[in-house]
Amino acid sequence: MYGSILPSEVKARMIEERLGFASSTRIADWLGCTAADVAARLRSVRESGDLVCAMNGGWVLAQGGQAFPSEYLDSMMRHLGCRYYLGGHFAAGSLGMHTHGIAKVTVMVSKPLKNRKIVGSQYSFVHRRNITAYPTLFKRLDTMAIGPQGYRISSTATTLFDIVQQGVHYLVANVAGRMLEHTEERWAGVAPVLNPHYLAKTSLLYPITIRQRTGHILQHMSDWVDVPFDLEPLHATIPKGTPPTSLFSPGGGISVAGESYDPVWKIRVDGNLDPDL
Repeated sequence: MYGSILPSEVKARMIEERLGFASSTRIADWLGCTAADVAARLRSVRESGDLVCAMNGGWVLAQGGQAFPSEYLDSMMRHLGCRYYLGGHFAAGSLGMHTHGIAKVTVMVSKPLKNRKIVGSQYSFVHRRNITAYPTLFKRLDTMAIGPQGYRISSTATTLFDIVQQGVHYLVANVAGRMLEHTEERWAGVAPVLNPHYLAKTSLLYPITIRQRTGHILQHMSDWVDVPFDLEPLHATIPKGTPPTSLFSPGGGISVAGESYDPVWKIRVDGNLDPDL
């Protein structure tokens, strides 16, 4: 411990070193105290809102009361010894399929973590024991505020299945439609696209009902945006004799008056997707 700075100078040190996240151990070295004493030493800094204790002795730099998950999440997860990937609508936005109306940040994690709010972002942590089996990609980030870092997000296919698994609504249709539009030739090399065989391979990580719903949604949105897409590989993953399921009811639901039926995907369409593109 060398104790070269005062508690009031921790924020400036993090900015100087372009850090969005720092552990109590690291800050203790700066202050010349033990890691157990860091919280007490930083009381005034915490009250100002410049630093936020995220979890388990990890501190997030909040400039102007703000901090984006992409600036600290990867460092925080490494501090926790937890594998992860950002999923859901946050991942869809990072992949270029901009969504709206979703404030929650969904993070798939290799060990159980409690949901919490960190500097204005509401986190939902979803435990996945076999998390390394899910296709992801690492999105690199380098800004004036922080040094070269990045964050792990779900692949295009993983993102779509995760969103469907979280619950079908109009935003799911929006994401599927944007993905199909990006798959057109004019988007090649510009945005991540859906590959029929890669989609089918990824689908094997998910329940059959999720594959059925995803297939129906993609077919519906393929017609909606007028972009042909080969769904045969995905359809081939659904065993013969698979019972029907509903589109919106998580448990499969029961037949309701006025619903239609998709015989290809064995889906009872118990509501409207109503995309907002």
